[in-house]
Amino acid sequence: MNIILFLITNSLKIFGLFWIAGGLFVCLEVLKSSRMDKYIKAIDFNHKPDYKEYLFSLAIGLLTLLSGVTLIVSQNIAILFLGLLIITQLMFFDFREKKFKASQTDSDKENYSISPQTYNAYLTSIYVTIFALIRYCLNIFVN
Repeated sequence: MNIILFLITNSLKIFGLFWIAGGLFVCLEVLKSSRMDKYIKAIDFNHKPDYKEYLFSLAIGLLTLLSGVTLIVSQNIAILFLGLLIITQLMFFDFREKKFKASQTDSDKENYSISPQTYNAYLTSIYVTIFALIRYCLNIFVN
């Protein structure tokens, strides 16, 4: 039982490193996109950036980053951040679905559809949360 706990714990720590990198990447991309929207708005006054989209993306990036850090440092606390990440992702999907249904043009519909990468990231969040919960339960059982 200790070997299983050891393997899950260290796998989650390694995965945390990837999530730190992913969280940083998302945050930087959101900042780049918002800056680009400011430049476009300076040229085209009709351009209306979607700040809710940026807020959701930034929140997801920060929660991914925090989940990665806590997976390395304290996996019990990581469960909280992973739960918040999943809730935020679900809220983002709901936001996108409403925007998709309200879209009039094919371009807008394409813009607000959920990409496979985004959905896969959501599924990965669920899997990591399940493994963190298994690790938590095993830790209680072993100790």
